[in-house]
Amino acid sequence: MTDKTLKIREFAKNSPCICFNLRKAARAVTQIYDQIFKELDLTASQISILTSMRVIGGMSVSQLSQAMATDRTTITRNLKPLERRGLIEIRIGQDKRSRRISLTAAGDELAGRAGSIFQEFHHKVCGTVGEERLHQLCSDLGCIVEEIQEI
Repeated sequence: MTDKTLKIREFAKNSPCICFNLRKAARAVTQIYDQIFKELDLTASQISILTSMRVIGGMSVSQLSQAMATDRTTITRNLKPLERRGLIEIRIGQDKRSRRISLTAAGDELAGRAGSIFQEFHHKVCGTVGEERLHQLCSDLGCIVEEIQEI
């Protein structure tokens, strides 16, 4: 291993930058999710949308954007393939400017299948990382997101 490789590994492991570390972790997890959900022809972002809607129910694009801490443009871009596949339905809202999204029966069924795949993967992660540690990490990240959004 070269000196440069060691420096890169050391930096990546010990960087004090929260943005760097969160993005690195997010990319690593997203790559794994994209791989495990490939058989369903869904990306990690699309799985997050379907799962959020399955848990919360129908909502506006703005509400989904808020729930996922993602801008509306990114949400809209991820909704289009789901709508084309008949997994969600998008309707004009009451004020004509907003749009309401709901899962179709096919979307609910696919979200259920994704849930089974997720549970299998989650079990493996808990076995590697530890269930308590993973739970604490998720809790801490949720708190950090809320606190940072208030800055």
